[in-house]
Amino acid sequence: MAGVMMDTLRSLKDELKRDRVPAVAAGLAFYAVLAVFPALIALVSLYGLFSDPAQVQAQLEQLYGVMPASAAELLGAQMHALVGQSSGALGVGFVVSLVGLLWSASSGVSQLFAAINVAYEREETRSFWKIRGLALGVTLAALAFSALALALVAVAPAALEALSLGSTLEGAVTWLRWPLLAALMALGLGWIYRVAPDRDGKPSPRWVTPGAIAATALWLLGSLAFSFYTARFGSYQETYGALGAVIVFMMWLWISGLSVLIGAELNYVLERDAGRLPRARGRRSLEDRYA
Repeated sequence: MAGVMMDTLRSLKDELKRDRVPAVAAGLAFYAVLAVFPALIALVSLYGLFSDPAQVQAQLEQLYGVMPASAAELLGAQMHALVGQSSGALGVGFVVSLVGLLWSASSGVSQLFAAINVAYEREETRSFWKIRGLALGVTLAALAFSALALALVAVAPAALEALSLGSTLEGAVTWLRWPLLAALMALGLGWIYRVAPDRDGKPSPRWVTPGAIAATALWLLGSLAFSFYTARFGSYQETYGALGAVIVFMMWLWISGLSVLIGAELNYVLERDAGRLPRARGRRSLEDRYA
């Protein structure tokens, strides 16, 4: 068993090196930056149509624990500026920003599909509109997941307090929301790993679950480790000045993209070694794919 695991890790290391995964993750981080701030505008705009938009700022602050402090401050400053707008501006802003959000985010998701195709050694043959439609579906699903995550993290404690279930039960349920959130993230990644590669047969859950779990764990550990480093040893503010928070935020997005791509590579290695992958249609170099 240990020998098989070591062989898998060696194969994974070779694939990560051959596919230049860290460089591809940097590209994904760039597209993520283009999508994050329109997403915040859309979220606040939609919330402002029904309730006080200032509430969403307080709720989102509870999610900042997995981010480096300077990156959280950057998002917090943008949130503060957004909630200060009038409700009318928020309503108009929702329509305008939603278009930008869907275009920017689906463009980033399309690049994620291309990166996962590299991991699976597949040549992209789907039409532009098919890829864009699939990317749009993933984007909308990600928005729904964000809304659910916000409800689990911010709304659940208030709901439990209103139900008066007792301090012990409330504490247990409050703690369980974090593992549940991680499980939902793993399920979402598993779905992406299943639909993203351009292949004739979609993999069963058995062949996407290991990478999804690994990616979720790597993202959580990487985020916490990077937050610890920036809080105690990082000197980004001294080195980059006013751009320090932006650099930290992009580094965190790079860690996130790297985790997702490592999960895809792990799924490929496991399925390939089991002899279950369909015949590859061809493979262009990364330079050709991202030129």
